[in-house]
Amino acid sequence: MEALSWPTIDSGKVLGRIHKALEEVVVPLGITKPPFNVGLPAAGTLKADNWRVLFEIHVPLALLSLWGEGSPIAADHVADMAGALETAMFLTCAILDMAKRRPTLQDRTRFRDCYRRHIECLKAHFPGFAIPSHHLVFHIFDYMELYGSVHNFWCYAGERLVGKFQKIPHNHKTGNNVELLSMIEYSSPST
Repeated sequence: MEALSWPTIDSGKVLGRIHKALEEVVVPLGITKPPFNVGLPAAGTLKADNWRVLFEIHVPLALLSLWGEGSPIAADHVADMAGALETAMFLTCAILDMAKRRPTLQDRTRFRDCYRRHIECLKAHFPGFAIPSHHLVFHIFDYMELYGSVHNFWCYAGERLVGKFQKIPHNHKTGNNVELLSMIEYSSPST
């Protein structure tokens, strides 16, 4: 059988361009930037909001500057990367429609269509790359119909609590309960 061919992506160059976008792009005050060293072990584990901002703003700008036809700082193999760029842009468009505060039926339908096109691009340009969560994302359309905006059912508050639990020392020694309670103090999610 013939081997499946994927476009060759220089991940070091892509990550470098994302780091440059994180450093240079100015965002409004209400948007929290992901760590500048995202993708490296020193950055730690990203939270869902970091991923959202990364894929709504910084990754598209970095990829368009790297693989966009006509970009003054484009890579040498722009034509070969058109499929990978298209795949990433469909995912970005789906995220933008999904994350609206008051999604209309048109927004939800556009989300589902962009995500479907993202999966089709994955199958075309990265054959053999399919995981069960790709299917599960299509159900977000149904949840948005039932519960409204994804802001109503995503778990930032729970994620913050898990982050606090991860910072608790776990060396099997009895500690100060007052200190433990202050570490896991629950704060209401921001709106």
